[in-house]
Formats: sequence, structure tokens, C-alpha cells
Amino acid sequence: MRKILLIGGSGFIGKRLLSVLDGFDVKMIKGRSLNMLNPEQLALEFVEIDIIINLAGQSVMGYWTKAYKRKMYNSRVSLTERIGEAVGLMKEKPKMLINASAVGIYQDGVEVTENDTLFADNYLAKLVMDWEKSAKALESDNLKVVLLRFGIVLGNMGGAYPVLRKLVKFNMGAVFGKGNQAYSFIYIDDAVKAIRFIIDNEIDGVVNMVSPKYSTNKELMLSLKRHFKSWFIWGIPAWVLKLIFGEASMLYLEGQKVIPGVLLKNNFDFEVDTIENCIEKIEKS
Repeated sequence: MRKILLIGGSGFIGKRLLSVLDGFDVKMIKGRSLNMLNPEQLALEFVEIDIIINLAGQSVMGYWTKAYKRKMYNSRVSLTERIGEAVGLMKEKPKMLINASAVGIYQDGVEVTENDTLFADNYLAKLVMDWEKSAKALESDNLKVVLLRFGIVLGNMGGAYPVLRKLVKFNMGAVFGKGNQAYSFIYIDDAVKAIRFIIDNEIDGVVNMVSPKYSTNKELMLSLKRHFKSWFIWGIPAWVLKLIFGEASMLYLEGQKVIPGVLLKNNFDFEVDTIENCIEKIEKS
């Protein structure tokens, strides 16, 4: 039986991922625990592991003080570098590293697939670039590296959706700025099944983890409004968000139009393709 080491498995995606990893011997370790081990100790955790799945990372949803930025960087880049140090000490290395990444690497408002290098010039994009660089450093003839560029993951057990649902139900949902910024999203079950699909089909390289049809902020909020029959949706001007969140306001005011080219090319069967279908699916689950 092949063995998987799941790092960051206590998070929203990690918990759900366990449900599709039947047939594997799964060992879990928290990202924080890795920081307490030196490379030699960490290498022992990787013995006889075939696949490392690293989903660890401090949430980007916060106020980006210098201290918070350090947490975001260390939980992604520094942690992945530590994994690389440990793997470098091993004689028998894992066969695959599946490392989380994000669509925030791409430029705002430009339609892209995995073949495009239209990257943004901001803090988040640079963070993702360093994160991916630290993962790709492990790549060799015997070790494949997969970079999962996640869009917004939607489900009823975590992430943004439960918050949005509550706000809309109490008529406190809002459109941010003009509302035309793209929201590339993926249904949680599609996300975890896609990871299993990648393993089974030995896909490597960059994989955009998004639904085939991206939404916009306004479309998402109006879809929620219709579904929950709320009275109205507020509008929050861009300047208010910039005043409140500072640099992190880009998370609300910018968006990426991302196409899942690799998954579509390999005939992955998405359960959800539109934001309306996603909401219906979540509410029925």
C-alpha cells in the first residue's frame, strides 16, 4: 500500500481530502510541528513515504502587518524549504510532492491557463512565486512536483462560504467596489477529487484548481441573494475597503480569470461548473 504524508491536513481542504484517499496509508502532521524538527528529524518522518501533500499555510485573509506577512511567508515558503532540506538528506526519496499554491500569482482580470506567465506585480503574487520556487527546487527525475494553484474553495464546512451565507441571510451581503472583479472558485469536492485524480493519473507541473467557469464578485453575491431570498445586497466602495484593509484590500477588489486547462485536457469530470450550481450543490450536501 502506498503511503502519503499529509501536511496541513487539519484545515478545510485537508479534512475533506481524507475522504478520497482510500487505498492509501495516510500519515498526518501539522505544519507547526514541522518547525519543531531539525532536517534530520524531519527526514525520519518522510521514510517510506511515497507522496507528500503539503496544504499548510497561514490564511491570507487578515490585515497585512509586517508580522502577519512573516507568518504568511514562513508558513509557505520557509516550511516548503524545510521539506526540501529534509528530502535532500534521504537516500530513498518520495516519488511526488503535491504542494499548494494560489491563483493570486496571475494578473488581475486577464484570462489565463497554466501555460500563461501573466503574473501580477504585487505582494501576494511574489509570495506565491517564492512558494512555488521552493517546491520546484525538489524536482528531479525521480521526484515529480505538482503545484496546485487554488482559486476560492467553496463548501459548507469551512472557508469563505459559511461566512457569506450568514451575511446574505441577514441581509448584510455586499458587492465590493464595482463588483466586476473575477472570482475563480472551485467546489470543495471537486478540489479533493482533483487531487486524487492527479495522483492516479501521475500528472505533474502546474494545475489550476478552479471550476471551468469563473464568476464575478457581483454574480456570486446576487446568486446567494436569489438562493436565500434576501432583500438586498449592499455596495461597499473600493475606498472603504482600502481604508479598512490597506494592502490586503486587493483580495476583495482584484480577481483572476483562471481556466483549469490541465484538468480539462485530462478529462477530469467536474461536479460543478457555475457559481449557481455550486451554491445548489453546497446547500444540498
